[in-house]
Amino acid sequence: MGFRVLACVVMVTHFAFMGLLVFGGCLAWRWPRALALHVPAVLWAVTTLMVSIPCPLTRLENALRARGSWPHLAPGGFLDHYIEGVWFPEEYTPLVQAAVAVAIAASWVGVAITTGQRRRITAR
Repeated sequence: MGFRVLACVVMVTHFAFMGLLVFGGCLAWRWPRALALHVPAVLWAVTTLMVSIPCPLTRLENALRARGSWPHLAPGGFLDHYIEGVWFPEEYTPLVQAAVAVAIAASWVGVAITTGQRRRITAR
């Protein structure tokens, strides 16, 4: 049972990472230091998608699931098991990826705007 609980903790951690990936730039509007976590998360996500690097969290979750007598995640890993085909139909994956990219870019534009406003306010 302990391995199952740990597998669930890894799954929750993975969802938290996904939340940071999508919404981290928006957090930086209020807390600019959040970019120190958000930028590496975006770089990691882009790299894993482009180069097909296996995610260490997926590997860890699969190992814990196996030790807890649960089946492995779907062959595509975390995204295929928990998100694609669950939250949206698989054929919309490119559209969802584009929407996430737009959300990240928009959040960075917001960071640039709010940072500029802070600098103008403190310069007065």
